[in-house]
Amino acid sequence: MENMIEVRARQSVAICANEGLWRVCDVHEVIKRRAADTLCFSSNWVGSLAQFHRLSWSAHHEGLTVCRHTHGELGLMAAASHHVCLTLPNLVDGNQQVAAMMADDIIRESLPTATGPTWGIPQGVGLGVEVDEEKVGRYHELYRQQGQFLPYQPEMFGSPRQR
Repeated sequence: MENMIEVRARQSVAICANEGLWRVCDVHEVIKRRAADTLCFSSNWVGSLAQFHRLSWSAHHEGLTVCRHTHGELGLMAAASHHVCLTLPNLVDGNQQVAAMMADDIIRESLPTATGPTWGIPQGVGLGVEVDEEKVGRYHELYRQQGQFLPYQPEMFGSPRQR
């Protein structure tokens, strides 16, 4: 944190905080200390889309911007996240997405970001995506056989009380 604050003070290029924003208290600390100009963090780490939304607004009220971080989510979560991001006044361009790298998904049609850099405003009802129930069943069975895929180990992030 101290190093980020020092780097930010020494030059005019915007600083983005990414790694280390694992918990709500981490995001609050960067906002409170104005250690970065932009916060790149994920709803996965701070507990929910609602918490991501609240923290993004807190950053906005302090004059900071946000970039949405992702970790390999499926289209349903990406669509919900996109809707939340459309409500933020301080969202930067170039938010992270992984649709172009996914081998498959549980939605019927690919997300716009699977083939291009932009999404725009979703059309249609609800989240604007349709869940493929057959694929959900297939991947549920795979989960039952192999268990959860954890790119990170939960103990790396402390207890839920620290979030």
